[in-house]
Amino acid sequence: MGDIQAKDDEDNERIFASEVWYLFIARAFDGVGNCMIITAVPTYVSEIASKECRGALGSVTQITSAIGMLVIYGIGPFMSYYDLNYMILTITVVITIPIWFIPETPYFLYSKGRIDETIKVLTYLRGSEALAYEELIEYSIRPKMSKREIFKNKTTLKTLGKVFFLGSFMELNGFNAVMFYMQTVLQSTQTSVKEEIASVVNGIGSLFWTLVAELFDGPARAIGMSSSITVAFVFVFLTTKYFVNITKLIGTPTTYWVFSANCLITVVFIIFFIPETKGKSFAEIQSDLEK
Repeated sequence: MGDIQAKDDEDNERIFASEVWYLFIARAFDGVGNCMIITAVPTYVSEIASKECRGALGSVTQITSAIGMLVIYGIGPFMSYYDLNYMILTITVVITIPIWFIPETPYFLYSKGRIDETIKVLTYLRGSEALAYEELIEYSIRPKMSKREIFKNKTTLKTLGKVFFLGSFMELNGFNAVMFYMQTVLQSTQTSVKEEIASVVNGIGSLFWTLVAELFDGPARAIGMSSSITVAFVFVFLTTKYFVNITKLIGTPTTYWVFSANCLITVVFIIFFIPETKGKSFAEIQSDLEK
């Protein structure tokens, strides 16, 4: 039995990080992959969905994300380090395989001049060839702009300003800071509920990424998504890195009052400056943003 245990430990050392710098590198790769997912999934969903169900599909992606966090928070504290990572690896492999069979988005195919494939995918997604041709006409009337023209477009610049504000204040409301330090925060409250269990209640998702994918249209979407993600994750780093320092400097109650104030500011900004996108085509959304 001792020889078997020694062999298992040796195999685990080969598979799992045995030095701190391994974890730093892994975390960097994880961050890059996460950014790619956050960029690609809402964009893909917004481009394959019809205007009637785009919001619902966008919500599903956030719900599944929240479920993923719920699972990790719910069972992670009660599993061994190795078993938990084996489980995560298995889930990753299983959900990666079907991705190879997912078709390209209709608008991407259209932008590459692959019209026949565009009609085929649209017919499959919309359920009829008539609706496919109707949406194809909408693609044809969208203005085409170069990257230089995109940055000169007033509507695009105004929208970029809006998503930059939302991206920064979305993180300054303290969500990620509290989530990353959840068990420490719960320990400081001296609650009778174990922090391993209480941390499960934290699995809310943000519709920010879905909203950004809807506010930009055509060639501006890639720039809008990548720029907003850059801004958001800069503030993710700042809030999570300096959360402890700030609480020590100004006190825990004041820190949470600041987070609360930022939440209020964000709500007011959304009410007055972000148009409703539900049930609207991309052309209608752009028309609202031009006002």
